[in-house]
Amino acid sequence: MATDKSDISIYSYPKVMELNYNTSPQKIHTVCISDAGTPQYITTDTSYQSNIIEKTDAGSYPVVFYVQGDDEHNSTIAYDVSTAVINKAYPFNSIPILKSPIRFTGQSYNPI
Repeated sequence: MATDKSDISIYSYPKVMELNYNTSPQKIHTVCISDAGTPQYITTDTSYQSNIIEKTDAGSYPVVFYVQGDDEHNSTIAYDVSTAVINKAYPFNSIPILKSPIRFTGQSYNPI
């Protein structure tokens, strides 16, 4: 005798993060909260996994998720969350240091 499975209710969809590069792995999205099943996450260079995806390199990472069903619940469809971004670090050694004050003349900045 076949039993009907229930649909999973999602209470909180994951949200992507906008982060700054810092040389360490960073979580690029929040968790999905549902009443059953196991959330599964994927981005372009990973396979589905139940853990929050972590990335180190600067770049854009589109995140997709679904909730995998169990014996009593159907799996959900895949949802496109959005794109997580890890911004590039600004190289501090390339910031110009002014040796003298400057004045804007209307067309250019000139040393005083």
